[in-house]
Amino acid sequence: MRGLLDAHTLAGNAQALTIAAQMGDWVHSRLGHLPKAQLDRMWSIYIAGEYGGMNGVMTDLYALTGREEHLASARCFDNTALLTACAEDRDILEGRHANQHIPQFTGYLRLFDHPGEEQYAAAARNFWGMVAGLRTYVLGGTGQGEMFRTRGAIAATLDDKNAETCATYNMLKLSRQLFFHDPDPAYMDYYERGLTNHILASRRDAPGTDSPEVTYFVGMGPGVQRQFGNTGTCCGGTGMENHTKYQDSVYFRSADGNALYVNLYLASTLRWPERGLVPHLLLLQGLHPARRPGRRGQTHGPPAALHHAQPDPRPLPHRRRGPLPRLLHPLRTGDRVRHLGLGSPEPRPRRRPDVPRPPVAAGPLPGLRPLRTGRRHARGPLAGREPVHPLRTRPRHRGGEPVGPATPTAGQRARSAPERSEIAKSGLKVV
Repeated sequence: MRGLLDAHTLAGNAQALTIAAQMGDWVHSRLGHLPKAQLDRMWSIYIAGEYGGMNGVMTDLYALTGREEHLASARCFDNTALLTACAEDRDILEGRHANQHIPQFTGYLRLFDHPGEEQYAAAARNFWGMVAGLRTYVLGGTGQGEMFRTRGAIAATLDDKNAETCATYNMLKLSRQLFFHDPDPAYMDYYERGLTNHILASRRDAPGTDSPEVTYFVGMGPGVQRQFGNTGTCCGGTGMENHTKYQDSVYFRSADGNALYVNLYLASTLRWPERGLVPHLLLLQGLHPARRPGRRGQTHGPPAALHHAQPDPRPLPHRRRGPLPRLLHPLRTGDRVRHLGLGSPEPRPRRRPDVPRPPVAAGPLPGLRPLRTGRRHARGPLAGREPVHPLRTRPRHRGGEPVGPATPTAGQRARSAPERSEIAKSGLKVV
């Protein structure tokens, strides 16, 4: 249904809307007569209640058709117990399936946009605060074995089944929608962390014709290696979409067109013909902002208020961060905007990623030495240098049995991918 709505809104296909509306009628015919207790039971069943972003899709369908039964169908997907708890800022996430519930809250924000019920917005804000920081690994992922664990139990949950990629995909969508309603830099701080360290690294750097070659889990335990594949799984579907939309949250503008929000520091050029503004962001000599000359911002045209969404070096708390820094004078060709920050420490000092951000680097592991191949990089900031790969110098043994890093299992669930994109209609607009 999301694809049909996109075909209509982005490509003007009227038939796509007709088909989507008929599908919405079918959803209403199946769910509209069911008692609330039965619906709540369905949506709380482990994995069986994983409906993706159906509440958001049905709300967007209502925005296009104006038919009340489509809005009523969106409300049929309310997961009442969790919705109420999060609206009241009560954390009951422990033991719940992460990716089953994250897209529900993106849909609640869409419901808030139309009927305007504050409960939906409050639940989405509070839920985000319960996950980001309190249950988030340094790369931006969440969950152990697909499940939410205890608040603040980061180091205690490190193993080979952390950070399901789909969960990060949906947390980025939720963060993006929350930023449209409230341009708090904490939302884009999280977005940059998850995009740079989890999503960007979730695709194997190799061609694949029979597999999407993307990650399912990204284990955070010492010595764990990523595994790729995921044909026919949710992480395979969202994994293919992830790498087609790096451009969709780099810049936003305010609804009145007087402010430009620079959210992500990616090599990019924005064309804003209404203001005659053409800023360029250039990554100079690699990604590491604290050890490189920095990024250069260039603009041409009349001035606009430039908001610099700078990531905060501290962990994301469950509270409002404050206004974004502003550069109120017009930038000139050659001006530089420095972007510095330190990674958030994990609870245990020995497992702390003490590196500048947004990129997170892995430290050396005991028993490893670099393997040099004799080949050299042909271009880029590493031109002339040899690629370095880890190589274990000798096996370690305990009781006669070899001991090595754990490897993630290959078992994945085949389930439908969540919706591919959302229609942002309120607050800030994508340029």
